[in-house]
Amino acid sequence: MGRKVQVTKEQMLEAGLQIIIRDGYSQVSIKSVAAELSCSTSPIAWSFGSIQNFREELRRYAVEYMQKKMQGSGSDTLKNHRNTGEIYIDMAIDEPNLIFFLREDESYLRSAGGIGFIFDKEKNAAIIDHLSSEMGISGEDAVSFIQAVTSYTEGIVSMILSGVIPPDKESAHRMAREGGAAFAMYYQMKGKGIPPQQIQDNK
Repeated sequence: MGRKVQVTKEQMLEAGLQIIIRDGYSQVSIKSVAAELSCSTSPIAWSFGSIQNFREELRRYAVEYMQKKMQGSGSDTLKNHRNTGEIYIDMAIDEPNLIFFLREDESYLRSAGGIGFIFDKEKNAAIIDHLSSEMGISGEDAVSFIQAVTSYTEGIVSMILSGVIPPDKESAHRMAREGGAAFAMYYQMKGKGIPPQQIQDNK
């Protein structure tokens, strides 16, 4: 009699995540996860109760995976913010199925701490304060800067996913950096009291 293989919930969720990345969310089922793990469907059904419960847990697991990849390090908040955008772009190129899956429910993604988390002023207060100090701008302008850069990056990701622009990391990163620099210049000049029309003329 063969040895009984013990499969953890973590392993099941990781298997589901890999199926999403490789094949897309539509291919996730109890059977496909069992096949990925080379086990029967019984432990998956016992652990989660239903495929609906499994998919809910899988969405949370996928967001945590995204957060870990995007997590910045160091004290340079502006650099961390830029790196986060570039990692998001890289995920759209390397793991498009996962980004499609996460973007199916933007409200969940935002509340769970995905890319839309940047729009939550209360949860994001520390980043806003650091950016305000680093850039020499008001807290209100720091919020506007973050929202502008995040929206711009979302646009790049959307165009990559839809095939409007080629999946070229170097070009996409350059677009993101140039856009971020333009927004930074705008809000820093605005903070010095330079009229919007003059800011536009100086670009």
